[in-house]
Amino acid sequence: MISKVQLLASRVGRCENVFGMPVIVKARDDTREDSVIHEVKRVGYLIDRYVDLTLRIGDTLVVYICKSAA
Repeated sequence: MISKVQLLASRVGRCENVFGMPVIVKARDDTREDSVIHEVKRVGYLIDRYVDLTLRIGDTLVVYICKSAA
C-alpha cells in the first residue's frame, strides 16, 4: 500500500517530529525565486547528515509512505 501525504508550510516556526524529522519553516525571501527539490529515499537520511529540513512559507512537502501488506 502506498500513501501520499502533502503538507503546506503556512507559519514560521519549528516542528520537532514530522515523520521522524525536525522541520523548520522560515519566512519567504521575495528577492530569491529559486526552488529546491530534495529527494529523501529512506527514513532518517536527513537526520544522518545532521541537517534539519527547512521550508519556506508556501512550500509544499510531499511524502510517499510505502508499507507492505503483512
